[in-house]
Amino acid sequence: MSSEIDIKLNQLLANWSNGTVGTTKWLKSKGFYQQLVDKYEKSGWLTRVGQGAYKRAGDKIEWADGLKAIQDQLKKQVHVASKSALEKSGVNQYLSLGNRPRLTLYGKKGVGLPKWFKEYQWKVEVSFHTSTLFKNYELGLTTLEINNEEIKISSRERAILELLEKVNDEHSFQEAVDFYEGLSSLRSKVVQELLEDCNSIKVKRIFLYLTELLNMQLFQKLKKEKIDLGKGKRSIVKNGHLDNHYLITVPLLFKVNSDKGDIV
Repeated sequence: MSSEIDIKLNQLLANWSNGTVGTTKWLKSKGFYQQLVDKYEKSGWLTRVGQGAYKRAGDKIEWADGLKAIQDQLKKQVHVASKSALEKSGVNQYLSLGNRPRLTLYGKKGVGLPKWFKEYQWKVEVSFHTSTLFKNYELGLTTLEINNEEIKISSRERAILELLEKVNDEHSFQEAVDFYEGLSSLRSKVVQELLEDCNSIKVKRIFLYLTELLNMQLFQKLKKEKIDLGKGKRSIVKNGHLDNHYLITVPLLFKVNSDKGDIV
């Protein structure tokens, strides 16, 4: 290997943190084109993660390292969402059923995960969905340090709404309630902005129903007149009870008396 290539390799390794993923896009931006990267791989300095991504030889990488590269190097709008975001934020943490924990990722409509991330053998089962739940995709996102990486993730306020989007039967309804009971001090301003921006009538109705049912102080702080709850009934749970205010069918276990008047 020539001295010039050695110098460039030293420069590369000096700017490549241990345990991180480097994409070909990032490498190219640093002046390392594919032919040179291939030389480093053949020489044993780099290991291919998959088509379009590498790690330093001998490094151990986690899913957070791959996601960090997707977010920062590839500039893709993908984030940790829903149940995973709540668990990572300390809400009702528990091991998912099965051999591997589940990681839920959301992406903006039209965005996909790169093949190398989907095919790499992470220690989690990755579930990816594109979402149009909010008009403003970035609303309610925050960052959290995971595996020494600052990862973009849904705030608790956004994550619970993402979780409610998937409620479609008694089991998932109960699961949402379990997470609700683990939530505390949701920021009313953030919740208000999210509810006003939310595209799902179903999600907004379930959220307000549970917030009121569980006597959360947040309910009194919300400006409910600014939240579009649509018209007509929404079937959430088959053979459930129709709440006469929010016009959603809920499990019979959650049947409550309501004299607030119907949504017309």
